[in-house]
Amino acid sequence: MGKIIERRVGIEIPFKVGWLSSNRAKVEWPLVEFTRGFVVSTPSSPNYHNFLNALVAESQVIAVSVHYRRPPEHPLPIAYEDSWAALQWVISHSNGDGPEEWLNNYADFGRVFLSGESAGANIVHNLVIAIGNSELDLGLNLNILGVALVHPYFWGSDPIGSEGVDPERKASVDRLWPFVCPSNPDNDDPRVNPLAEGGTGLNGFGV
Repeated sequence: MGKIIERRVGIEIPFKVGWLSSNRAKVEWPLVEFTRGFVVSTPSSPNYHNFLNALVAESQVIAVSVHYRRPPEHPLPIAYEDSWAALQWVISHSNGDGPEEWLNNYADFGRVFLSGESAGANIVHNLVIAIGNSELDLGLNLNILGVALVHPYFWGSDPIGSEGVDPERKASVDRLWPFVCPSNPDNDDPRVNPLAEGGTGLNGFGV
């Protein structure tokens, strides 16, 4: 199911209806907030929709999939801001009085995980950094247990490892960040290159 939670930020919560009818007692499942690519995908894209439904069914978790606004119509940092708003919306349920009854009744806010794939993993990394640098009140009932970065999108001006092996592919990836973030089209922006000046470095990577 999907809904608009703020401005044009959307949320989809894949779930298996049979669980609700088969579990008469209240059962709380771990909560996973998931994000995906900057430009071409949405929570309804078959690869992500099918993956999250399989994850929910096999792992018995509740997944919250964020439908943030995308470049080029909505360049960065809008996707970061929308994902932050979605996280705050999730947190609003941690005391059991949020707007989504499914989360109030079935989410275990003592076991929250943030995850994303590709650019979504980049967003999750930056969300966690923002949490550490902010005064956001997670509340006594919410605990982020872990972060899963799947094929994370990080880049930089200077190639490392195999990044320089294929010049054509490198040139293609070099153009991505300036396209999605025209306000700061530098591939050494700390949001895309954590090792650049002003970035978290390896010591603060993902935490």
